[in-house]
Amino acid sequence: MEKKRSIGVTIFAIIFIIGGVFGMVSGLIYLSGKNMMASQQFTVESQKQFMLKHSPNMSKEDMEKFEKEVTPFLEKMVQAQNEIAHSKTFTIYTPLTAILGVIGFFLGIGLFRLKEIARKGMIYFIILSMPIHLFIMYAATQEMIKTTAKYMPEINEGPVSMLTAANVMLVIQGILMAGFVLFVIYYFNRPKVKEQFENT
Repeated sequence: MEKKRSIGVTIFAIIFIIGGVFGMVSGLIYLSGKNMMASQQFTVESQKQFMLKHSPNMSKEDMEKFEKEVTPFLEKMVQAQNEIAHSKTFTIYTPLTAILGVIGFFLGIGLFRLKEIARKGMIYFIILSMPIHLFIMYAATQEMIKTTAKYMPEINEGPVSMLTAANVMLVIQGILMAGFVLFVIYYFNRPKVKEQFENT
C-alpha cells in the first residue's frame, strides 16, 4: 500500500526544491555577471543606454540634466559593483550558495518521495546550513555596503546609516531562521510524520 504524504511534508518538500533552484540560479547569475564585467559590457555607457532606452522622449534640457546628475552616479555605481563582484567574499559566497542549493534541491525531492534518508539529511542540513547562510549573508552585506560607501558615502548619511539598518535586519533574520530551524526539527521528529518515512 502506497503511503500518503501529509500536506506539511509536501509543503516542506516544495520549499526545499524551490530554495534549491533559487540557490543554483543565483550561482549562474553571478557567473554570467562576472563574465559580462570581464568582457567590459557592464560599463557606464551600457547603463546609460539602458536607462535612456526606457525614456526615449527626453527633452534636450532633461538630457543635459541627465548627463550632469545621473552619469556621475552611474560611474560610482559601476565601480562599486565591479569591485563587489570580484571581491573574495562574493567569490566564496556564490559557489557555496549554489552547492547548498543543489543539496537542498535533492533533499526536497527525497522528502517528496518520503525517503527516510532525506528526512534525516534535511534535519542535519538545516542545522548546519542556516549558520553558514547567516555568516555568508553578514559577510556579503558588509562587503556590499562598505564598498558602496567608499564610492557613495552619502548612503550612510542621516539618522540611521545603511550599515546599521542592514545589521538590524540580519539580527531579525537570524531570530526568524532560528525559530524556523527549531520548528523543522520538532515537526520532522513527530511520530505521525516519522511514520510516513518508515521503511523507505
